[in-house]
Amino acid sequence: MASCFHRSSSLVLLFPLCLAIPLQAETFSISGIIRDAHGVVAGAKLSLAGPQTVPSTRTNAAGAYRFDSLQPGKYHLSVTHNGFEPLERELVLSTVSIETDLTLQPRAIATTMEVTDLAGKATASRMEIPDRDLPVQVSSIPRDTIESQGLNDLSTALQNASGVSSRVQYGVYEAYTVRGFSGSSVLMVDGMRMEGNRPNTQLNNVEQVEVLKGPSSVLYGGSALAGAINIVRKKPQAIPAYDLSYRVGRFGLNQVGASATGAILGRTRLLYRLDTMFENSDGWRGAGAKRFNVSPTFTWLLHDRARLTFFQGYTQDRFKLDAGIPNGLYNVPGFDLSSRFNTKQDFEAAREWQNQIFFNGNINSKWEVRNSFFYNRKGDQYYHAESLSYQPALNQVNRTALYFYHHRRPLQNQSDVLGNFQFLGLKHYVLAGYEYQDFYNFTDRSAGRSIALPPVLLPSFSDAYVPVPDFPTTSVDFSSALSRATYWQDQISIGKRLKVNVGGRFTDYNRSAFTNTYTSTGITRGIDSKRHATAYTYRAGLVYSLTEGQQVYFSSNSSFTPVTTIPADGRELLPELGRSFEVGHRWQAFGGRFKANTALYKMVRQNVTVALGAGLYNQAGQQSSKGIDFDATGDLGRGIRLVANYGYTLPRYDEYFTSNGTVDLSGRRPNYTTRHVGNVWLTKQWGSFYTSLGARYMGPVFLNDTNTARLGGWTRLGGAVGYRRKFYDWSLNAENLFNRQRYIVSTLGSNGAQLFPGSPINIFTTIRLRFRS
Repeated sequence: MASCFHRSSSLVLLFPLCLAIPLQAETFSISGIIRDAHGVVAGAKLSLAGPQTVPSTRTNAAGAYRFDSLQPGKYHLSVTHNGFEPLERELVLSTVSIETDLTLQPRAIATTMEVTDLAGKATASRMEIPDRDLPVQVSSIPRDTIESQGLNDLSTALQNASGVSSRVQYGVYEAYTVRGFSGSSVLMVDGMRMEGNRPNTQLNNVEQVEVLKGPSSVLYGGSALAGAINIVRKKPQAIPAYDLSYRVGRFGLNQVGASATGAILGRTRLLYRLDTMFENSDGWRGAGAKRFNVSPTFTWLLHDRARLTFFQGYTQDRFKLDAGIPNGLYNVPGFDLSSRFNTKQDFEAAREWQNQIFFNGNINSKWEVRNSFFYNRKGDQYYHAESLSYQPALNQVNRTALYFYHHRRPLQNQSDVLGNFQFLGLKHYVLAGYEYQDFYNFTDRSAGRSIALPPVLLPSFSDAYVPVPDFPTTSVDFSSALSRATYWQDQISIGKRLKVNVGGRFTDYNRSAFTNTYTSTGITRGIDSKRHATAYTYRAGLVYSLTEGQQVYFSSNSSFTPVTTIPADGRELLPELGRSFEVGHRWQAFGGRFKANTALYKMVRQNVTVALGAGLYNQAGQQSSKGIDFDATGDLGRGIRLVANYGYTLPRYDEYFTSNGTVDLSGRRPNYTTRHVGNVWLTKQWGSFYTSLGARYMGPVFLNDTNTARLGGWTRLGGAVGYRRKFYDWSLNAENLFNRQRYIVSTLGSNGAQLFPGSPINIFTTIRLRFRS
């Protein structure tokens, strides 16, 4: 200002100009604190749209946010955070800056995911893009839905996702059918793949579960044909919080859990979280378990643009297994479905250490680098009456044992670069990266323990089995599956209504395997088996916004699955290929409080390996599936919330033969795949009290691939009542509320040789204490 007045003769002329300079340069800010019902929220994402382009930001450890250097005008503020309803505000800057504090509300199951986890890896894109702008369908099961339904296992939680049926086999291992395909999906933890048999996952340290439907090899590599299931773990927060819970229920259930989070020694840049749980149960049909897990997590906020998170998880389980019942006994009048045919020694014992390191760094407001390192060390020892068969003439059940001890050592690393820019008038969000996966395993086997067992004589259930003292190793199987992949993705905004998403992935896959045989004279190394395959997979689709609350989309996606079978003629088989076409509609109503998502799809699996006998194979097989998935969730008003989903699926063998090459399965439906799966959960809130009522329907299934044996469908009801206060809550849950009898929840074998009856009514109660600063 002094330079404007250095000559008095120019005062009159320059005074208007000097007055205009500060007016033109004056800018404002928008700032505030983001909270939830228990305190401030760190890491919430805020986006600002208005007369100028403003980079998005996140709340700091104290829940604070700030946008500076803003010109006057009308702005649209959006706030999103994991497990909460999106929040939007219209703000007008005129003559002063604005300070606005906002409170986020928790949400129930969501069909779209608006935010990313700590590592910035949204399941549907691995980028910070709302799912409503992506040409795919994602079902999300957040923490409050998990708690309101009293869930602590992944298999049951997945009932809240359309088109998904999940079951537990042998009383321990998870198995999924997504959109009519069994065994063609991948399981992940924070975007990193989990391989091999999985004991049913506990959820005490899980923030939410997400299911990406359809082929997704472009993001997650081989075998991701039917879908990708991603477990998002809880992350550290700056505000101290402590939880204690105790649950007791039928079938000898006792469960105690605890968690804590906050800043380390008051340093808001050093955060921690600790979750732990112990569970002991007798289990339906005696398939009980003793389970323990503990997972410490530490986050170091290096500065405002970078953070480093260390996760360590330890799990120790011991299961009493369940061989089910032979299907020949299911319809015998008066047969008790709680009867067991396991030996007294059957067990599964697992120990697992998960080690994960995340790094996120922002180069500037437009570009980000990140890296995720994951190492898993797991032992899975198993001895079980694996197969059963009923012999009516002798009135006995024959059994065969199986023993193995898996040692899994997978090592993975993902490195990404993300950015956004304008090019030729179009806005691009891009992702490029490199992934390394080495799934190294070895398995101890004991031939003398994997043999026929003494039969169980009926009706006395006489069992002459004598426990074995040990499991001497007779062979060890070694294998290593090494994958190297490069991938890219581009989200293009063409105007305000049209979004285009394209991406690709090139994968180089190498597998080697051999078996060492142990004899009294030494160890004999078997012949090395090597397989090599390459594949390029893609995603392409578009999303068009009909209105602010409605979008339609179309997409085509592909996948591949390496084939490790070695034919007798030595040929190297091609990877199995998958492709899908999908069209969908999304609707957000009542200010985003209610959401509905409908998807129509067709998926095809090609190059399916068909056994011809005598060690020969052909890749003439093809399977397909088409159907409709529907999800609806949200606030219906008057304290009523709805979670509902339905899947209609038409899976079939298009071209396929049985192993002897003589029985043509073309046109048949794969065993244990159903056309209809539905779920609804309705909650009514009266102040601090609430009641819930839900139902699960599963349609009829075939026991065998020839479709000559059929099981009827079933409906099971559940419910809950509860009382919530700021520092504690209590709930009483009931599963199979009306005590339905004689229904089957899982089968084993291509001919449904073994059946697993569903449990009668199960009632449990939970008390949870919460302490917040």
